[in-house]
Amino acid sequence: MGALKERYSQCQADRDSAKAELVALRASGSSAPQPLSTSTRLIPPPIEYVDLDDDRIMVVSPSGASYADAAAARSRARKNKTREEFPQLRAGKNVSVKSRLGAAKPITKFGVNHDKANKKTDTATKSTVAQTSTKILDKAKSAKADTRFEVVGGNNAWLEVRKSVEQKLSCPRIRISKNKDGIILFPEDSVSLNALRRTNKLVERKPFLPRLLVVGVDKELEKELLAGYTANLNEDLGLSTEDTESIRPLFRTGPRDRPTVNWVIETRPETFCKFERKTVYLGLTKCRMKPHNDLPQCYNCQRYGHTAKTCRSDDPICKHCAGKHDSRNCD
Repeated sequence: MGALKERYSQCQADRDSAKAELVALRASGSSAPQPLSTSTRLIPPPIEYVDLDDDRIMVVSPSGASYADAAAARSRARKNKTREEFPQLRAGKNVSVKSRLGAAKPITKFGVNHDKANKKTDTATKSTVAQTSTKILDKAKSAKADTRFEVVGGNNAWLEVRKSVEQKLSCPRIRISKNKDGIILFPEDSVSLNALRRTNKLVERKPFLPRLLVVGVDKELEKELLAGYTANLNEDLGLSTEDTESIRPLFRTGPRDRPTVNWVIETRPETFCKFERKTVYLGLTKCRMKPHNDLPQCYNCQRYGHTAKTCRSDDPICKHCAGKHDSRNCD
C-alpha cells in the first residue's frame, strides 16, 4: 500500500508539471506535444490513480475499459466460434473396429518382440513342468511301498501293543508315525513284520496298487474277460500267470453314447511297468494304456485316496460349507 501511495504521489507531481508545461506552451503559441511512438507500438499515456480514502486506491485505464469487459468479450468470441462437425461413419455394412484400424502390431522394446519372447517363456515353462512331473512319477515308482499297521483303540491300546512287541522282540525295527487317524507302525524287516501280524489291536493296511487307464475298450466287452484277453492277445508283453491274476478291473469311465469306453484296472507294480504307455489288443479294438493319476475322493470325509464305501470316519463333512453334516442335507 505504501508503494502505491508513493507511486500515486509521483504521478500527481508529473501531472502537475505536465499541466504547467502545457499552459506555458499555449501561452507562447506552440502546439501540444504528440505522444512518443516507435516502429512497433505506441506508448500509452500513464495509468490514472484515484485516491478513494487512506486505505484504498482505484486503478483506472486511460481507455476506460475494465477487466470484466475484456473477459465478457472473450466469452462471447468463444460462443460465436463454430465447431467442425464430426465426420459420419460409413453406413451399410457392420464394420468392426479391428478391420477399420488394422491388425495390431507387436509391441517391441529395444528391438525385442515381446510376443515371441512370451511364447518362448511359456514353452520353456511347460517343458520344465513336464520334466518335473516325470521326475516325480519316476521317483514314486522307485519308492518302496511297505505294509503298515494301524493301532485300534487309542492310547490305552498303544500301551498294550508296545508292551507286547517288546516281549516278542529284543530289538524291534519299527518306524512309528502319527496322523489324524491315530498311530501307524511301519516294520522295516521281516522279523518285525511277523511280530506285528501276531499282535492284537493292530490292523494291517497294505499299500495301494498302481492303476492303469485302458483307453478305447469295446463297450460290449465283459469285465471278466479283460484279464484273459490282455494275456492271450498280447504275447509280446511277456505276461506270466501271476501278472494275469494280478489284473483287476475296477470301473469304467468315458461317454456313454459311444461304442468304446475307458476301463480303470489295478495291478501289481511289476505288471504295471510292463503295461505303462503300451498298446494292447482287446477283442477287435486296439487300446492304449497309460497311468491313472486321478485320486478318488470320499464324499463322506472329503479326503482323497478312498471312497465313502470304505471310509472309516464317523463324522461326515459337508463339501459345501465344511460343516459336520451330510452334503445332501446342506441348506
